[in-house]
Amino acid sequence: MSQLRRNLAYLIDKHGTNPTALARAIGDQKKHQPTIHRILKGESKDPRTETVERLADYFGVTVEFLRTADAEAFDHGKPPEPPEVEAAPSLRRFKNVPIVGTVEGGPDGYLEELGHPVGHGDGLIEYPAKDQNTYALRVRGESMRPRIKSGEFIVVEPNTEPNPGDDVVVICHDGRKMVKELLYTRDGEVTLGSINNGFKPISLQLQDIQAIHYVAAIVPRGAFYKPT
Repeated sequence: MSQLRRNLAYLIDKHGTNPTALARAIGDQKKHQPTIHRILKGESKDPRTETVERLADYFGVTVEFLRTADAEAFDHGKPPEPPEVEAAPSLRRFKNVPIVGTVEGGPDGYLEELGHPVGHGDGLIEYPAKDQNTYALRVRGESMRPRIKSGEFIVVEPNTEPNPGDDVVVICHDGRKMVKELLYTRDGEVTLGSINNGFKPISLQLQDIQAIHYVAAIVPRGAFYKPT
């Protein structure tokens, strides 16, 4: 595992953030989130220089420190370990997240459930989830572009409290489901924004909502695998 990957995973956990919120905080979520995910999965040997610089600035360290130092050891006052010695694993480990279904955005802005990916059953993706009940939804169709492309996965942490500005999966008592941006909650109503700007913001009564689940990340299709 590269030192950059170890440091980024450690600092994300230390600061109580997640890849989606981090990408949004350092500027352009659509530009930086894929790079952050590739670093965390060990798939990016030469990540965007701009993204690494913005990450270093966000965490208050230098680019060289982020790439080469041992951030966890530094925080605990430990001497640097020799390069040949494997550093302690990150507090946030990659987990196998189950894909519970495939969805597509309907013409009315609600999700249409399409069942499981054809020929794949449930399947899994790898993601450093902090919620033991994390699940994923596979997206089909182009209705949620450019934010979410067909074949990508919505990673959902149902036990993480969402904040205004976060993407969420909203589940209504009448069975309707939708992926929206949480704008604000006021006077017993939740106001939600559209993912693709194709629909105007809507307001729902809290009493009509069964659950609001936090969207932790949008993960590329390459994260999918099926156990043998």
